[in-house]
Amino acid sequence: MNLAKTQRKRLADLLSEAGPQAPTLCEGWTTHDLLVHLYVRENYPLAALGIVNKRFAKHLVRRTQQVGQEDFTQLLEKWRSGSTRLLYRVCDPIMNGAEHFVHAEDVRRGDWAHDQELSTMPVLELSESEQQQLWRLVSFFAAKMIPNPGIPVIILPTNMPRIIVHDKREVAVNGSRVVRISGDIAEVFLWLYGRKAVQVRIEDPTGHFD
Repeated sequence: MNLAKTQRKRLADLLSEAGPQAPTLCEGWTTHDLLVHLYVRENYPLAALGIVNKRFAKHLVRRTQQVGQEDFTQLLEKWRSGSTRLLYRVCDPIMNGAEHFVHAEDVRRGDWAHDQELSTMPVLELSESEQQQLWRLVSFFAAKMIPNPGIPVIILPTNMPRIIVHDKREVAVNGSRVVRISGDIAEVFLWLYGRKAVQVRIEDPTGHFD
């Protein structure tokens, strides 16, 4: 089963359990705000363009306000069942794997980020298939999302093959001029997407990632 589908179910369950006013890792957003974003993003193409293009910002604001008036539980069940648009349904595995996983953790980690130690949070359990899908996404996007510090960056996911970023020559893992990013693949993935409430270890002789 693809990551987008399994994580849609998990995210929907987490939103249902949390209710509309729970905190998330998305600064300034409650779970209700996040759900509205998710629904608008895959049901209103013009409004969704406003997320990345200011020319469509008015469409985004209008649709966000409109959808935001809907009952949280009813809106959640509509989003859980998937987009009403055929193209979005066909593209779901491509466009939503990362989106659903990251936002599921935004919800799951919201309370811990605000009130508790992250180390006390229940361990995230992912299937081997889900971990492999995250590994492939990290392999594909890492070079685009990690600033180049001028020396090789090596991602060392726990019990998975290393990923070399910015330098494809032979790189010694134990070299002195190497940035190392270590942790479970899910933690590395969330760090790559800019989340702070993660458990990764970064060894950086340049100070670039401080």
